Amino acid sequence: MLDIDTNGLGNGTKGSSAFERLPVGERTLPELADELALSDPSRIWATIARASDVSDGFLDVTVKELANAVNATAWWIEGKIGRSDKFATIAYQGASDIRYAIFWFAAIKCGYKLLVPSVRNSVSGNVSLMEQTQCTKFFYSKETAPNAQKLREEMPNLDSFEVSTLKEMLSRPSEHYPYSKNWTEAKDEPVIICHTSGSTGSYKPIVLDHMYFAIYDNQRKLPLIEGRQNLSYANFDFHGGGKFYSAFPPFHVAGIVSITVVPLFFDATVVYGPVDTPASGETASKIMRCLTIRALFTPPTILEEFMQEAGSLEQAATLDFALFAGGPLAPSCGDIVIQATEVYQFTGSTEIGIVPTLTPKPRENWNYFEWHPVYEFSQVRL
Repeated sequence: MLDIDTNGLGNGTKGSSAFERLPVGERTLPELADELALSDPSRIWATIARASDVSDGFLDVTVKELANAVNATAWWIEGKIGRSDKFATIAYQGASDIRYAIFWFAAIKCGYKLLVPSVRNSVSGNVSLMEQTQCTKFFYSKETAPNAQKLREEMPNLDSFEVSTLKEMLSRPSEHYPYSKNWTEAKDEPVIICHTSGSTGSYKPIVLDHMYFAIYDNQRKLPLIEGRQNLSYANFDFHGGGKFYSAFPPFHVAGIVSITVVPLFFDATVVYGPVDTPASGETASKIMRCLTIRALFTPPTILEEFMQEAGSLEQAATLDFALFAGGPLAPSCGDIVIQATEVYQFTGSTEIGIVPTLTPKPRENWNYFEWHPVYEFSQVRL
C-alpha cells in the first residue's frame, strides 16, 4: 500500500514564506538562502570548530550570515572578473570549510558554474580538468596557495585570486546581490562541476545543474510504504532542529550536499570539525563530547575509526542514526553499532546522486539495500 506523505515537510513547511513562495522541489539553493535569511534569520546553518582543539568551542553561523557572506563575495567576484551570461567556468580550491558553500552560491549569482577540483589531485590532473572545462580563473584560500602557484607554473595564462578568510567573509557587511531567476528559467542551468576519481584514467568533469540538487528536496515527497521508512537526505529533517557531523570534504559531492542541501532544504545544522585537522573517528568522538549530535554522516572508514574510540558505543546510543556512504562498512563494526543506534547506508554516484531506499527491516539487515519501489530500480548480474 502506498501512502503519500503530505505532512512534516521540514524546511519550508506550510505557513512559512520560504514554502509559500518557493515550493518544495522548485527551490534553487542561493534563492532559498536569501529567503531564509529574511523569514528565519537566526536559524543556525552551520556549527564550526573555532580551533584545532574542539574543546576551545564552536561558532554558530546563521542563514542571515550565510546570505550576507554570499552577497559580499558575489560583489567581490564581479569586481574581479565581471559577470558571465554563458555559464563560464571558474574554479575554487580552498581549506575544507564552509567557504565552499559561500563561494559556490556567489558564483551562481554572478552567472558562473564552479569547478571544485580535489585538493588531493595531482597538478597535471587539475590542469587537465581546467583545460577540459575551459577554465582560466582559479580562486583559492591562503591554505591552498601552494597549489595555485603550481598551477600558474603549468598554465601561464591562468588568472588566480586569493579569497578572504572565513572570518572576513562572515563579518563584511554587504548590500543584497540579486538573483531573481524563477525555477523554470534556472532549473536546467549548470551550476557546479565535480569530477571522477581518476581510477579509470584521467579525471573527467561531471556537470550538475539546479535540478540535480532539487531532486533531494523533492525526495521528501516519496510515497510511504506501510510499516516502513524511506531513506534519503530527508532523514536529516529533524523537525525541531538538530546537528549532524559530516566527515566528507566540501569538494566531494557528499560534502557539498552536507553544507548546502541538508542544512537549507531540511531542519538540520551541519557540524564541521577543525579546518587544519583531517576528518577522523577521533574528531567525531571529541565533537560529540562537546555538542549534542543527532547523526553522523561519514565514509565507512571514519565510522570504523569512531567505534575504536573509548566510550564510542555509549556515544552512538545518543544518535538518531549513523549513516555511511562511499563504500562498504566492516560487518564487525556495523554489527556493534546496530546494538546502539540505527545504521544506514547510501548508494549512488556523483552523476545520478543517491538512490532512495527503505531503511532496513529487520534492522539487523543494515548491510543490505532495499530499493524504494517508486524508482523501479533493478540489478542485473553481468
